[in-house]
Amino acid sequence: MSKDSLYYRLLRRLLISANVAILLLLPVIYQIFKSYAIEAYDVELSEAAFSLEPYLVSKDGVPDFVLPAEAEQAFRSDSYDEEFYLVLGPHRHAIAGDTDLPVEIKENAWHKQSPYVFYDTEMRGKPVRAVALRHIMDGQVYLLLAAETLNKRQRIQIKIMLGLILPLFMLALVNGLAIWRGIRLSLAPIEDIRAALQGMQHGRLHPLEENAQPTEIRPLVQEFNALLTRMDAAALAQQQFVANAAHQLRTPLAGVRTQLEVVRSQIEETELQSRVNRSIEAIDRLNHLVQQMLSLLTAAPGARDVSTVAVVDVSEVVQQRSSEWVRTAALRNIDLGFELSHALVRGDSLLIGEMIANLVDNAIIYAPDAGRVTVRCRIEGECAIIEVEDNGQGIPVEERERVFQRFYRLPGVARKGSGLGLAIVAEIVQGLHGAVRILKPITHAGCLVRVSLPLDRPLDS
Repeated sequence: MSKDSLYYRLLRRLLISANVAILLLLPVIYQIFKSYAIEAYDVELSEAAFSLEPYLVSKDGVPDFVLPAEAEQAFRSDSYDEEFYLVLGPHRHAIAGDTDLPVEIKENAWHKQSPYVFYDTEMRGKPVRAVALRHIMDGQVYLLLAAETLNKRQRIQIKIMLGLILPLFMLALVNGLAIWRGIRLSLAPIEDIRAALQGMQHGRLHPLEENAQPTEIRPLVQEFNALLTRMDAAALAQQQFVANAAHQLRTPLAGVRTQLEVVRSQIEETELQSRVNRSIEAIDRLNHLVQQMLSLLTAAPGARDVSTVAVVDVSEVVQQRSSEWVRTAALRNIDLGFELSHALVRGDSLLIGEMIANLVDNAIIYAPDAGRVTVRCRIEGECAIIEVEDNGQGIPVEERERVFQRFYRLPGVARKGSGLGLAIVAEIVQGLHGAVRILKPITHAGCLVRVSLPLDRPLDS
């Protein structure tokens, strides 16, 4: 996944935002749970102060506080904290308890405050939590104070913090997975558009589905469809123009050639005949170029109707076209041989014939006089193999990819050609979902072009 992709950017930004939100939420949640825990301990502390109330009595109008030793031991017994108490009478008169316990409540405000007042202070150098309970006896206000150190509270705060880390980590993980999943589902329409565009080929452009797309993407899809329509129209116009031009060229070329042949038959001068012969050869080359341009147009995806696709036996195609190749090879005394086995493929028989014809024409052109050209077809594994081999000078390894480019010819080659033959082969092979390679024959010098096409297994069985 590239760092520049929209998927990565969304994932990064949403994860950062979500995790920052969780980090900001952590102290809020901590404070909420801490307040609940402190409140519970405060209730327990207030009950401890309330437990002192029965021991404060009045004897003949004189206040007295008698706390049995067992009760005091029970009051002060705690596994984690030290417990303190103090009983104050009017005018802050200490009646019993720990007299050094700080009282941070104003005397004139005792009767105005709620029965329980909590405050934090220090006792003997230690921080404590204290509560003051107002008690009315004989019309006088007394305070019952209880206090304890903060060990339990500190322990519960640590436990709360540790207890929140794992759930929040799990929340971050689940949140991240949810964001990852949500982004994948949200960007699925874009991936569908990419896949649809990838499957399109020149001459087979079709509009994308608009109604199924989200509202935000629909305008983009509409613009894509408009662009595809313009491209399709431009490609069709270009194809029709080239096809019409090529067809229009064939008729005058044939007429010029006929007239030159008439002139050649009526003249006797050797030099003039030589010039006419070269003119006729130039016309033939131009006519061949026009024919190859038409073949290239026919090989383009979508140029022929899908109804022409059928199960084709490669060996039969070779046999049907072999007579024209034999005549061409005989003009240069080339031994043209065939090694054919049945191999069924699915495709257009005309295009398959054009593909093999271009391979054979190339081999005949570049083979030496009185040389050899062999055409083969067979089955290897799941592929139909078509090979055309010659004993010419061959193609250097570094040039074997470039020769499939249109109008590219090997430098320093004396033979004349248009540079379109192998380009047509590559175009047709690509449309048949096959592969083409240039190799060196095992037993001799020369060139071996091997085409691999997928077999039509269902109809071949």
